[in-house]
Amino acid sequence: MKSPKRNSTSGAPRKTRYRSGYEERVALANPEAAHEPSEPVVKYTLTKRYIPDFVLDNGIIVEAKGYFESKDRTKMLAVKKQNPHLDIRFLFQKANNRITKSNNSRMYWQWCEDNGFLWAEGTTIPKEWYE
Repeated sequence: MKSPKRNSTSGAPRKTRYRSGYEERVALANPEAAHEPSEPVVKYTLTKRYIPDFVLDNGIIVEAKGYFESKDRTKMLAVKKQNPHLDIRFLFQKANNRITKSNNSRMYWQWCEDNGFLWAEGTTIPKEWYE
């Protein structure tokens, strides 16, 4: 977590509603402009492409993962949310790897189960996935 901004003269934490000194200077120079108004809230989505690692004849998508990065986890949750009809499964090199270095971190397989993905471990896609 970021430490609070400090007053340059006294060193005390500076109380401000701005995220940067520049933003604060712009607000002070333009008092007629509303700073972070509650309306309108602007929502947006990004359109990206996802190319699966493997697609079985029955339509099951298999993602083969050695290292399961944060960006990959975020991507797969977005793909699943926007395409709930897809059956996406993970094949991990080591399913007991932890998401982070912390001993309290979830393992890859736990992330899958928490997020509704089927998973397996090893180099061979389970035979039952082909059925």
